[in-house]
Amino acid sequence: MIVPMLKYSLVIYHKQYDALIHRLGELGIFHVQATEARADDTLKQITTQIARIERARDNLQKHTSPIKTKALERHMQSDEEVLSEIESLISQWEELKFKEASLAAEIAQNLPWRNINKEYLEILQKHNLNVFCFACHKMHFKDAWKEQYMLEVVGRHRDMVFFMILAPNHERVQVEAEEVTLPEHEWDDLLSKQNAICNDMDKVQKQLSFMAHHYFGRLQEKLTTLEESLAIEKVLLSSLETSEGKILILEGFIPESKEQQLIHLLDEHTVTYLKKKPLSDDAPPIQLMNNRFSRLFEPLGKLFSLPSYKDMDLTPFFAPFFLLFFGFCLGDAVYGLLIMLVATLFKRKKKYQAHKPLLTLVQFFGLAAIIVGTVTGTFLGVNHDGIDLGSYHSLFLDQHQLFYVAIALGIFQILFAQALQAYHRMTTQGFLYGLVPIGWMLVILSVIDLSVAQYIPFVSGNTVYAGLALIILFADPKAGILKGLGKGIWSLYGITGLFGDALSYIRLFALGVSSSILGLVINSMAYDALGLSYFGWFFFIVILVIGHSLNLGVAALGAFVHPLRLTFVEFYKNAGFEGGGKEYKPFFINQK
Repeated sequence: MIVPMLKYSLVIYHKQYDALIHRLGELGIFHVQATEARADDTLKQITTQIARIERARDNLQKHTSPIKTKALERHMQSDEEVLSEIESLISQWEELKFKEASLAAEIAQNLPWRNINKEYLEILQKHNLNVFCFACHKMHFKDAWKEQYMLEVVGRHRDMVFFMILAPNHERVQVEAEEVTLPEHEWDDLLSKQNAICNDMDKVQKQLSFMAHHYFGRLQEKLTTLEESLAIEKVLLSSLETSEGKILILEGFIPESKEQQLIHLLDEHTVTYLKKKPLSDDAPPIQLMNNRFSRLFEPLGKLFSLPSYKDMDLTPFFAPFFLLFFGFCLGDAVYGLLIMLVATLFKRKKKYQAHKPLLTLVQFFGLAAIIVGTVTGTFLGVNHDGIDLGSYHSLFLDQHQLFYVAIALGIFQILFAQALQAYHRMTTQGFLYGLVPIGWMLVILSVIDLSVAQYIPFVSGNTVYAGLALIILFADPKAGILKGLGKGIWSLYGITGLFGDALSYIRLFALGVSSSILGLVINSMAYDALGLSYFGWFFFIVILVIGHSLNLGVAALGAFVHPLRLTFVEFYKNAGFEGGGKEYKPFFINQK
């Protein structure tokens, strides 16, 4: 659900401002309402300084594991001197890295010609003999050239052949190869330059390590201070000045559950305030509050968008469907078990504790695949259809049944989404606004009964017209009769979209079957490899491990992406989801 918010407008006397802002930051519950950006030199200076320190810190971390030593802090230079020294060293390092890369490229180019004596070539030229240097791919090199010219292969590197041809001045050399120019620098000179650059880089590396060892902690503290200053400056710029700057008005939002904490603080500082329940036009920030299970799926919803304040939080409603869809798309119980075991293994390691909710979600994905794979009788590419189980085959779903289950799931989710939209509209806008989704539900159910089920066709023949009437008459309850009818008739075009939405769920069946078929092919290839002499068992294991690993990776990716598509397109659209909400991020100052 979306946490209810309250909008507060604080009227602050300028002498109280600094103390109140610091206390608000310590409290960490007040989301400052963003205003149009105002030019401010202080903000630019703080932002620039933060960027400099972050770059210096990140570069120091690349070169060494920094150690904070308080014993040397009294000998430190000023912050600006330390930062300038680090920036100078980083600049030197980057320049040396560029020279190293350029020299490495030149060495690679010179490698085939390193044994060529240039003085000997000059003597040949004085005797009216030209030396031509060529390079070509080894597939294009022809041994016939050796009979036609005085040719000497000087080197081979990767797939290239490097050779020289000696010919009199009057003779023309024609070979299908690229003529190259001999290197300008001697091989020994290049190696000497490379050694000098390595020595310089080693010196800079040691200096950077020294700076990280002694000054990293101070940089981190300075960064924390600047980030707090930046947060305060942004709050100041979001305030409205009145009475020549004597009075500042600060607007923001807090969750209703945090109201008493804010009121206590405002009363303590005798601050005048105005509170109200925000309207959707106020664009309140969004904070979601769900149970432990649904909370795992909140990051997935954020991939698309947070709900707007007037939307319904659909996270707890799409969560079970998403799990089921993932299981359908993966479609193999052993694959699901592997995913679950890997997630459990990572979850037990301390360094992955920060990702524990994500790993728990992956465990649920694996569990869903185990359940669906068991129901469909698919285990590591082995399907129940390929095994003689006798009467036990009836315990598993076959492919025809899977197809109809996928379509049925799609229709059910669409109807469920329409029901959610009807409920939300009725509770937030009024009863009449929820009649259109109900009309679509009647149309869908009636068409299914008339064309497929034939359970109560005499009733469905009437309810389909009742549904169409609701859609046409209540498309826009606020509009006039003619305009409302026009909107209703135009909205009937959406029936084609509904059929398209239902057919989109066929992908659940298709992905599951494709994964199963690929697994079956891999098993067949591995079984054939067992027939090889001596090493058949080795190739059997290799094909199984590599083949099923690749199949699992591709299947897991599809099993994640396609349920996302079904959720964000079909489900969200039919539930009337608008999105565009901004996350609740209260102004906070870390006092540690």
